[in-house]
Amino acid sequence: MNLLTKLIFYFKRPKIIIVSGKNRFLAIGAVLQVLEHHFKIQAVERISLKNILDNEILVLEIFTKEDLTFLIKKSKKPILINTYVGEIPQDTFSFSGTEQEIDFERKLARILPDFGSLILNFDDEAVRNIREETSGSVITFGFQKMADLTVTDLNISENTFNFKIDYQEKIIPVWLENIFEKETVYAVLASICAGIELGVNLVEISQILKDFKDISAQKRLSY
Repeated sequence: MNLLTKLIFYFKRPKIIIVSGKNRFLAIGAVLQVLEHHFKIQAVERISLKNILDNEILVLEIFTKEDLTFLIKKSKKPILINTYVGEIPQDTFSFSGTEQEIDFERKLARILPDFGSLILNFDDEAVRNIREETSGSVITFGFQKMADLTVTDLNISENTFNFKIDYQEKIIPVWLENIFEKETVYAVLASICAGIELGVNLVEISQILKDFKDISAQKRLSY
C-alpha cells in the first residue's frame, strides 16, 4: 500500500478478515456467502482506495503481500481465521498439524488487539493452540465437544450433510446440499463463526446456508 492508501485505511478503518490454512479459498467463499447479506464485503488480493471506500469488510488470505500488521492494528474489527493445517483423518475428528505450519499465524495472533477476534479449528491441535497467543477474543469450531461451536448429530446421506451446531446452549440445524467433503464443512463452520463475531443471528445464518454453494473464492477475488 502506498501512503495515501494507508491514510484512507487509517481514517475509514474497515473491518478485515484474514484467512489462513488449507482450503482457505473455500473458507473465504463461505465467509462471503454468509456475510454478503448484511455487509458490503469483498475478497481482495490487494488493498486499494476503491475497495476501502466501497466496502465495510475486506477479506484477504494470509499470503497477501500487504502489510498485515498494519491492517490488523488499524482495522475497526480484525478477524483472523485458520481452517486447519494437518491432514484430516477419515475415522476420527482429532488431528494435528505442526508448529512450523502455524508459525506466522502465531505471530499475527500476538499482535491482534483485544477488540479483534481469532477463529480456530479446535479439531486441529496445532491450530487450537494458537489461542494461547492472543489478547483478542477466541471462538473455536469443530466436531469435538470442547469446541465453542460444536457439530452434533451429523448425518451424511448421499451428497447432503445434515447436522446441528451447538453454540452457547443454542442448538441450530444446518443443511448443506451437494457437499461431499469434511473440508467443506470446516469452511462453513469458520464462516458461521465469522457471522457470530459480526453479530449475525444464528438462525439467519442457518437459513442462508440452505442455499450454500461450494464455490472457491479464487474466482471471486478482486484484483
